[in-house]
This record gives sequence, structure tokens and C-alpha cells, in this order.
Amino acid sequence: MRFLVVYEKGPNNYCAFVPNLPVICMSTGGTVEEIEQNIREAMEGHIEYTILDGDPLPEPLSWYEDMEIRPQEGGLPRKYRVVFEESAINHAAFVPDLPDCVWVGDSTDEVRQRIVKALEVYPKGLSWEGDVIPEPDSWGEFVEVTLPVPAGGVPATGD
Repeated sequence: MRFLVVYEKGPNNYCAFVPNLPVICMSTGGTVEEIEQNIREAMEGHIEYTILDGDPLPEPLSWYEDMEIRPQEGGLPRKYRVVFEESAINHAAFVPDLPDCVWVGDSTDEVRQRIVKALEVYPKGLSWEGDVIPEPDSWGEFVEVTLPVPAGGVPATGD
């Protein structure tokens, strides 16, 4: 199975999380290589225990798109990664690099339209408060994880 992993750079380390795994699957590391290894191990352990507990794995329904915003009038555009998620109860989008830039709705189209609008007004809101828009420093990638096969047969999935 392929799961989206979102990576963020903090002041002293890196953090990674997997939006579609139940509960929270996350890890930290001091370098990019370390966080990539740590999140893979966390995912494998998380999936193994989910299956051992008899719980189905959800179908991974997260993806990302890069979208541009202009931080200020006449300024150069910056690309920010927008993470989209689908679930049985709603759809959501968030921008890891922009605090509070989140939208939830009933469809992917609605959420995409709303997050685009949010990205248009986000710089104005920060400038009103005197804050500076953070530089983009998160990224995402899809990580393939081999599902463990229980002694009795096929791995449990959300299918």
C-alpha cells in the first residue's frame, strides 16, 4: 500500500506524519535521512499492530498539490504544498506551512475551491496582524509499505 507522508522541518529537527493511518502515525528525526527511516519504521509497526488487533486498514485517500500564493502585492509567488484527505464523513485540505490554513467540506471540489480562496486571503490576514508569511519548508511523498501477511492468510484492508 502507498501512503502519503508529510514532512515538516522544525527549528531543531524534522517531523513526519501519515494522514490516513488510524490514530496518529508520526515520528521525528535529526536529519532528512533519519526521519525517512524513522517514519517508515513507525508506519510498518503501526500497520502491523492494526492488523494484529483485527482492525482493517483504511484505503489511503490522501494526496497533495502544490499551489502558489503571492505573499504581498508585487511579490514573487511562493509554492506551498496543500494536503487533501477524503474520509467517510468529510473531505479536508490543509497547508502544513501555514498555521490555521485548513478547510473541511462535503466534497473535494468544495474543499479545493475554499482552500484556493483561503490561500488568496491568507497573506492579507497576516499583514493586518503584522506577521510574516513563513517560507515553505514542508514536503510530502508517497511511501510504499509492504503489508505483513498474518498466519491465516491475506492482510486486513478497508476493502
